[in-house]
Amino acid sequence: MRILIYSYNYYPEPIGIAPLMTELAEGLVKRGHEVRVVTAMPNYPERQIYQEYRGKWYVNEYKNGVQIQRSYVWIRPQPNLLDRVLLDASFVVTSFVPALIGWRPDVILSTSPSLPSCVPVALLGWLRACPVILNLQDILPEAA
Repeated sequence: MRILIYSYNYYPEPIGIAPLMTELAEGLVKRGHEVRVVTAMPNYPERQIYQEYRGKWYVNEYKNGVQIQRSYVWIRPQPNLLDRVLLDASFVVTSFVPALIGWRPDVILSTSPSLPSCVPVALLGWLRACPVILNLQDILPEAA
């Protein structure tokens, strides 16, 4: 089965949802599935894009059998409300390009946060005629 994981956080980020999504993706590969992850440039917990990813719009890489498609996000170390909106909006817009270009998934697994990413995920599911599963990991009332 071809599985697309749409997650804002992924390896090499050390905490938060990144280790969980990394283990899930690699575990699915070990079980014989083809897995692709659409994610942001790593930036957590420093709230700045990691040095080796700076200055790039897109990065395509492989780790332990998982294709990882990273896209640029607007991130600031001391975010205000506008910066938070721009962060989510930038991921919604830039992540849709690699998600659309890659192979057609049999299922899309989206993890939240980031809830706004549900917009491109739903559109992609409709365009690719495949089911979408939302894994609601955290509810962040302060972020709203």
